[in-house]
Amino acid sequence: MRKKVHEYIKDHKGTDLHAIARELHVDEKEVLKTILELQKDRLITFDVAVPLDQNNNDSLKYMATTKE
Repeated sequence: MRKKVHEYIKDHKGTDLHAIARELHVDEKEVLKTILELQKDRLITFDVAVPLDQNNNDSLKYMATTKE
């Protein structure tokens, strides 16, 4: 799961939890757990937050770091 989520975030800078879960067909709780692990290991970080609006329901966006 870690590898799948990390690769998805590397390939889709600025993605959010909902998109990752939807595209990987995984429960959002599992994705969030994995994201927290990846952040702890400094493999991913927050991207620039964007304001919420009718087209955006999540302001937390993620991006991969240069750490491998």
